Parts: sequence; structure tokens; C-alpha cells
Amino acid sequence: MFTDLHNPDLIERYEVLNNYKKNSSQSKCSTYNTNKGFALFIDEDHINKAFPILQELKNKRFKNPVYLFYLKSKNSLPTFQETLLRTHFNTINVILCDGLNSLTPLSIQTELFQLTDFQYCVIGQSFFVDKITNLFEGNHFIQSKDIHKDTY
Repeated sequence: MFTDLHNPDLIERYEVLNNYKKNSSQSKCSTYNTNKGFALFIDEDHINKAFPILQELKNKRFKNPVYLFYLKSKNSLPTFQETLLRTHFNTINVILCDGLNSLTPLSIQTELFQLTDFQYCVIGQSFFVDKITNLFEGNHFIQSKDIHKDTY
């Protein structure tokens, strides 16, 4: 049990870990093809939405590569969520993006190499989801059935 319930860091840790189940309400990204890798694009404000998806992949012992493209503002400090990502989900590749402009078709292809070998999930605010899905739709290697999006 927590010794200091007024400590904001402890409260945040408790809330993140306690909300694993609550946040796992059927995301559109929870259906995936087990024959392809998984690339998750998420903005900073919605990083908690990634945990149930990543936990499900981990529980099912997902064998293909998993990449998390995490859009983070340059000014923000490392958060507990980032620490949790690096420790609890240490088998995934986390790519921190400094801004929306840092995500280009070339930067994505540099990380993933074979774009046809992945399915894509984009989670965030509508402008973020629209920008990322527009990058995908302009690429003839990525099929629309492999793009899943959740807008909040």
C-alpha cells in the first residue's frame, strides 16, 4: 500500500497500473493480423491507451515485431509511462518523435523497412490521426485494411 497518497508520482503510477483493464474497452486497434508486425502511432496525450494493446500483445506472445511511434513534445519531461514502456514492455521498439513533422514516409520506412509486413494502428486527437493516416494512404505498399485508427 502507498505510504504517501499525496505524492503525485505515486498517484500517477497507481492510476496507470489500475486502469489497464478499464482502458482496454474494445479499441479498434485490438483486432490484428498475427502474420504481420504491429506499428502503433500514438500522441503524448493518449499514451495510456497504448498499454492495454501492448499488454494484450504481450499476453498472447505476439511473435512479430512491434514498434511504438510515440509523438512527444520536446519540452516535456520523461514520464512514468515512458519508464513503464521501457521496463514492462522492453521487447518493443520505442521510437520517440519530436513532433508531427518528424514523421515522414521516409522516417517510417527507415524504421520498418518492409511496409507491407506491418499493420498500423493510429491513436490520438483527430488532427494527429488524420496526418498519420494521410501518410499511409499516399503509400501504395500499405493496404487500407491494415490501417486502424482511434480518434479521441
